[in-house]
Amino acid sequence: HGRRHRAGEAVEGVDRRLHTPRHLATGALGLVGVLAVAAPRLVGLLEVVDELLLVALRVVDEHGDGIAEAEVILHDATDRPGLGETDPFRMGVGPPPFRRQRIADAIGYFRMPVSKAGEFRITAAAGGFQRSMSDSFSVTDTDVDIGSLERPPDVAIYGVLLDTFGEPVVGASLSAIQRESRAEATTDEEGKFTLGGLAAVLHRIHLHESGWTLQDDSRHRQPSAEPVELIAAAPGSIEGRVFDPSGRPVSRYSISFLKGPQRARPVEVYDATGSFFRDRLHAGWINVRVDCPGYSPWVESVEVLPGAITLLEVQLSPPSGVRGQVTNSAGFPLEGATLRLTGPNTTLTLETESDGTFDYREMIAGRYAGTVEHPTTLRTPLEPFELRVGEIRALPQIVLLRAGSLSGVVRGPNGERPAWGNVHATGADTNWSRTGRYDAETGEYEIVGLPPGEYRVTMGFPFDGRSETWTSDPVSVGEGEDRRVPLNLSPQNP
Repeated sequence: HGRRHRAGEAVEGVDRRLHTPRHLATGALGLVGVLAVAAPRLVGLLEVVDELLLVALRVVDEHGDGIAEAEVILHDATDRPGLGETDPFRMGVGPPPFRRQRIADAIGYFRMPVSKAGEFRITAAAGGFQRSMSDSFSVTDTDVDIGSLERPPDVAIYGVLLDTFGEPVVGASLSAIQRESRAEATTDEEGKFTLGGLAAVLHRIHLHESGWTLQDDSRHRQPSAEPVELIAAAPGSIEGRVFDPSGRPVSRYSISFLKGPQRARPVEVYDATGSFFRDRLHAGWINVRVDCPGYSPWVESVEVLPGAITLLEVQLSPPSGVRGQVTNSAGFPLEGATLRLTGPNTTLTLETESDGTFDYREMIAGRYAGTVEHPTTLRTPLEPFELRVGEIRALPQIVLLRAGSLSGVVRGPNGERPAWGNVHATGADTNWSRTGRYDAETGEYEIVGLPPGEYRVTMGFPFDGRSETWTSDPVSVGEGEDRRVPLNLSPQNP
């Protein structure tokens, strides 16, 4: 300590296998530190490895055991970083600080480069410990007190986990999580649990048991000296049979159970009696869907009751569907046009054949709306329609129009090309608008995807140190017409 060492010589208090460098700069040895709870003392060192100055450090608890995955920042003495917080420099505030961040290994060791001389501090944090910042120190210090990671008083969330009938839930896995503060526990034969070693803040409680659901008022708790009572709904089951329109069992079909907007993977059922059974479902409302070739899909919302079996009888209906043709304005069929239909609990995407036709017969009866589009045409909305059970509805011929465009050269009040501009077209008699683009290098603008109609072109541009807006007279655009219209800008208040 404080004297020169030869390269490869062991240093007191340092594990030679981990920390002996290939070269120590003469006179550059400085002790950098161990973070400890009881009597913090610095027992690391500065190293020079391939001309790179390194800090070697170990983070330990009050027993001298290394703290795995502790988060450590070496930084300028004037810097005040917050572990896990947003870097002010990255938010555009202030110059870039010197800062090196590392995660300690499984026994608390880490190394990081310094790459410059100066005054430094070390900030560290670990789960179950309070964040700590050292006093400032320099690379030549030989005895520095870095402070400690002090463990706060043990606080816990403890109590009992019950189901909705008031019975204890035995052997359930629970966890409490809030950033770095985390604990796990398993309920005993009386449903009791203790989630200990937590920070004194609000935690989210998770129940890791298939099908079980914590009630809303049991999902957040703060450590307290008082026990808590968590209530969870047990999983439920759905059992049923599937019949065809004449009442005979359907022996082959697929069934899926949907919770929310996402659709679960269908399960294929092969049963001569048409029976199905699904257990460990979360309590609450769930959508059940049955698909069978030759019939309309069956979809219905079903309530799953905690710890109970819900019985269903599914009566399939004759197929319902739509058919029709998509053409352009000249009457030519459009292959590959896309129809998107939204109806009761379903969204369908259909594509036209080589002759522009479509024919789909696996739809649910109900009200539908949607759009039709093709790469060469404008997107066109469909008239909403009602589809009855067993109906194959023929839609009127769908005619798609080709899009038009406006383009041209832009000149400023003095004949110059504006340095920037925001351009868009607005329907002369409607609020419909389309934004275009302006190229300052060529002085050209372009607005595409315009349906036939009359438009006014509006452009914002710089003039005399301020932003001005200019609007053209009405301009007509025909179907598929690419019209060139020059824009000669002038300020509104010359």
